[in-house]
Amino acid sequence: MTVDSPPLHVSPWTPRVTTALAVLAAAAFVYVTAEIMPVGALPAIARDLRVSEALVGTLLASYALGRGFEVGGRFRYSTGMPRTPVTGSFLGLDGYSEPTFGAHNSTRIPAFYQLDVRGEKTFVMQRMKLSVFVDVQNVTNRKSPEEIIYSQDYKQKSYIIGLPTLAVVGARLEF
Repeated sequence: MTVDSPPLHVSPWTPRVTTALAVLAAAAFVYVTAEIMPVGALPAIARDLRVSEALVGTLLASYALGRGFEVGGRFRYSTGMPRTPVTGSFLGLDGYSEPTFGAHNSTRIPAFYQLDVRGEKTFVMQRMKLSVFVDVQNVTNRKSPEEIIYSQDYKQKSYIIGLPTLAVVGARLEF
């Protein structure tokens, strides 16, 4: 480089920096929307979904025990989504039973709760981090009603039940 030549322009936006910033932005978005934002926005979320605040409530907790160990849990309670009940049925022109509906949203799916727990151990190595975790969903094995279903002639009602206890073991490698 001579005295008369223009200075070299070095761009700070290398592919590595761009990728790191994109990952950081995505992580910040997920963290804020999952952990922080809903606490203050619960009334607005409930209003937009046209449900009660109790319906959208969830309690999350996590604690770092030290030495790379972390435990956490999630407790969900729902008063049940409002539904319009089927009060009877009649035979349609096509020969199939058709439902007769009651008052709009005058019943609810039964209330339910679910408890999930998670344990994680992180190993820090020179240039990478390995996390091994166990995630157990529905620890209480509660048969939570998710939706109402009816028999073909609408004379019998039952519920679609949520998943039983489900254990997931996994690992995450960061470098």
